[in-house]
Amino acid sequence: MKTAQSNRLLVTGDFVFENDKFPLAVKPLFGKGSPGRHQHEHFHEIVLIVSGSAKHIYGEKSYKLQPQELLVIEPGMYHNYEECEFDYYNLQVDFNKLKLPLFDLPHTAGFQKLFVLSPSSHCNKNGKVIRNILNAEQFAKAIELLKKMHDFQSRKENGYQWAMVSAFQAFMLLICQAAEQSVSNNKIQPSTIGELAGWITRHCEKNWTVQKMCQACGKSRPTLFREFKNFYGVAPIQFLNNHRIHKACALLKESDMPIEAIATACGFESGSYFSSIFKKNLNITPLRYRKEAQKTTGKMPDFTL
Repeated sequence: MKTAQSNRLLVTGDFVFENDKFPLAVKPLFGKGSPGRHQHEHFHEIVLIVSGSAKHIYGEKSYKLQPQELLVIEPGMYHNYEECEFDYYNLQVDFNKLKLPLFDLPHTAGFQKLFVLSPSSHCNKNGKVIRNILNAEQFAKAIELLKKMHDFQSRKENGYQWAMVSAFQAFMLLICQAAEQSVSNNKIQPSTIGELAGWITRHCEKNWTVQKMCQACGKSRPTLFREFKNFYGVAPIQFLNNHRIHKACALLKESDMPIEAIATACGFESGSYFSSIFKKNLNITPLRYRKEAQKTTGKMPDFTL
């Protein structure tokens, strides 16, 4: 790490990557606060907000980050965080040195949004922040892949680099597909069931009620229930709870957050209600789920030839 200006740091690859020939690294940064104003020399940084919030400062602009939000910082962009009360994952990758073929991935709308449009300014031409918010299912899967990469990196068992690259490819596909869906969703006219479902999955922690769902999409209660049943096979509140549970599973696996805090972060009114709904749906208590999940994560894949 080098001092670029009086209060700006240039973060170099040799500071971030343990092995110069393997420029891929994952760090869980929980309760770490601000790293200070800095830029990255040759590598991209992909950030996933796990919980809490912070103000992201880039250039002369800023905006408030939220849980399940993903952002990409390109090499050379000065940025920082303020008002930090958040936990997040940092994935750093030097695409040029890694020499991993991307094949046709850069041609997708999701890749263009994440790695071309978003990092170039983090705002569209009208000055509106370009948001990349994963839905609950995507968030849970992203956390799982990041945790696997970090565990492989920590263990350094034979073949760990191959395992990390495999998980990284799955992660890249996941976030690009998520971004592509959000591009498509922005083309859908408001007040459709599809758009409402998108809002719910991205913001499942909000205080959704059937009445609020009806108001959001302009449909009557019978129509709301009928269309949710037709499109998603469940009632609206069950659809909401399914995505809340997806998010809760990710937080139980990843964090040491108390049950009450996870309940609040996922939109449940109390820890006891959350535990009841969780056990009803998964036939296991949240605490038991956490213990079982933490036993099994991070093992090297078992291939049978």
